[in-house]
Amino acid sequence: MNHIDFGNRFDSKIEVPETSRGLSQFVNSAESSDGQMVVDIIKQALEAQSVYVFSELLNVTSVQGLSGTSNEEYLNLLKIFAYGTYSDYVKQRRDKPNSLPEMTQVMSCKLRQLSIITLARSRRNIPYKLLLEELGVNTIRELEDIIIDAIYANVIKGTMDQKNSQLEIDQTIGRDVREQDFQIITNVLNEWSRNCDNILSNIEHQMSSANQVKEETIKNFELIENKVASIRKTLKFSVDNEDTIITDVNNVYARDNSDVKFTKRNATSKVQKNTSSKAWRKNE
Repeated sequence: MNHIDFGNRFDSKIEVPETSRGLSQFVNSAESSDGQMVVDIIKQALEAQSVYVFSELLNVTSVQGLSGTSNEEYLNLLKIFAYGTYSDYVKQRRDKPNSLPEMTQVMSCKLRQLSIITLARSRRNIPYKLLLEELGVNTIRELEDIIIDAIYANVIKGTMDQKNSQLEIDQTIGRDVREQDFQIITNVLNEWSRNCDNILSNIEHQMSSANQVKEETIKNFELIENKVASIRKTLKFSVDNEDTIITDVNNVYARDNSDVKFTKRNATSKVQKNTSSKAWRKNE
């Protein structure tokens, strides 16, 4: 099988079910907790199936209060889930081993899914090679299992193109956005708006050209119709004249033939009359 399409499994719009409500329970719990209880709440949120956004939990005072404590690593991990990727986690843990805790298998799977969303922001077709590097997996089989899990979790919608070794993204859910990213988003939207204006202008120009061609075509068609009508009229006039001429010629010919026959009859009568007279005289 070279092309696996999961598009028909979902509606045209991706929505993660009960995401806000799922996060809200952790936010409410964190607001009334501190210390180790906050850490436990963060762990639960990171493993929760329906939670893929974390900025609201990150902004809770008790969560921010982990900064500078022995549990700060979980605050850092929450930041990675909110804004980072799996490769960010690997790099930071390599550079600063004590800054991040070890993730559970469920956490690793979710962070990899979130990383696919981030990669999809800048490209529709994501090469398997790039996914293998960014998600920290070694085999295509393991990579495709992660992709399938993401699709069945309704995190992404797309097609695994095994022939070209790439993931074709149709839709993804959204991720948390940092304040410093707002300008980038604004620039992207402005560029998109300019492109839309250019496309609209091009369409309007093409419509104007098409209407002009249509008008010219109609005029040419009417001109051709008028010429055809004129030619038909001329031909009809010529045919009528030809018929009249033929009729006149026939009449003249008939009249001439009649005169010739009449002359011949008169001549014959005279010859017969003369012959009779000569015969009578001879008998005398």
